[in-house]
Amino acid sequence: QVPRVLLDRDLYKQPRWFNAVNMPDPARWEKVICSMRVTEDRWSMAEEEGQQHKVNWRLYSERLRTELLSARENLPQYTVRMSGAPIKWKSFDVVTTPIKGMSVREAMAQGKLTSRKGLQIVYKALEMAQQGAEAKGLDKERLRVQFLSCWRGPTDKQIDIRSKGFYGWKTKESTNFILTVTEDPEMVLPDRTQLPFSSVLAMKKAGLYDEPVVLDVPAITADGI
Repeated sequence: QVPRVLLDRDLYKQPRWFNAVNMPDPARWEKVICSMRVTEDRWSMAEEEGQQHKVNWRLYSERLRTELLSARENLPQYTVRMSGAPIKWKSFDVVTTPIKGMSVREAMAQGKLTSRKGLQIVYKALEMAQQGAEAKGLDKERLRVQFLSCWRGPTDKQIDIRSKGFYGWKTKESTNFILTVTEDPEMVLPDRTQLPFSSVLAMKKAGLYDEPVVLDVPAITADGI
């Protein structure tokens, strides 16, 4: 049934009202009294000392937001959000599934070795996340991919006119995604004092290798050999 008095918030997110101002002031609340639209201050119920009481909705939302943001800043993690990555979100989701839960080092190796577009996009995001985490004071060696989620981004459409009145659409889809890396204190780091077997093999082929070299400094760091 169509209500007799239509409130602004009932039109919210309906296609023909997209460009209208639906909720002129979200801190006010509309209701119907005597078949008239009246607005009052919006409030939210907050609990203190076992009692529920009304607090101003806007103050409460802003306070809650600042508390959540400060709590997020104190976590040993770093989040990167990218919008408009040039790949379909379904392909991106499928390609990046194995990366979830990997260490950042392994995920970056996968991104460097592959020819798949989704993993190369993730590689760029991981580079940015690693720099941000390092600037935040986290241990670059012990980072792990904690969260990776994507949703559909803007689609770029262009009409393609052909002969005899035929036409087609050129659509370029894109993805928005969010990536969180976290510091894992229990991560087992590889033995850095040994040269990799592939390097030893290459040196043997080149005739440069006689006896095993034991290094007292790390042979390989996160930046390379």
